[in-house]
Amino acid sequence: MEIASPLPPLPPAQRRNKRSSEGMGPYSPSCAMETIEPSPASKRRRMFGDSTSSENQTLQQITQPFFSPLQPTHRTKKRSRLDEDETSHHSSVVSSPPPSREEVSKLGRDLNEQTVESARLMSENKVLKRAVFAQHNQLSTLQSHLTSSKKEIETMKSEGNRLLDRVRRLEGENYALKAHIGQVDGGLNNGFGGMGGGRDVF
Repeated sequence: MEIASPLPPLPPAQRRNKRSSEGMGPYSPSCAMETIEPSPASKRRRMFGDSTSSENQTLQQITQPFFSPLQPTHRTKKRSRLDEDETSHHSSVVSSPPPSREEVSKLGRDLNEQTVESARLMSENKVLKRAVFAQHNQLSTLQSHLTSSKKEIETMKSEGNRLLDRVRRLEGENYALKAHIGQVDGGLNNGFGGMGGGRDVF
């Protein structure tokens, strides 16, 4: 009685591969060459490696002028020059010897003298300000008096002109009255002359 095998028989090609692999160890070169295949990523790198590197070089050439280090501007140079001047001044101050006691005393005396002189000038300035203020008030008073005097003079001039006009009018009236009186006197003398009598004088 025969027992049926649960697995189907292998094809002839797989049988040959199985027999050839039975005599080789797990680390044989032929086995490694048959089992290890290159990955798709490595294939893509081999296919597009040259183009990618050339694209990277082109991109680097384009972006290099924009990302290159900036040249120092005029403001940077001026700032560095100011820093150098400040550093040299600080070095000169630090390296200079400290003042002596006589110099400190002299500086103190000079400071006191300048303080006294400043106080004197301030007091004189206050006095001069008061004098200028008083003169300004006097000038304002004189200007107001002058303005009022001018107004009075103008009023007197107008009044004098009015009086002159009145005098001229009175003179004209007096002249007319004198002429009329002269005519009346002449008529009277002529009327009483035939009677041989003269004019009575009272």
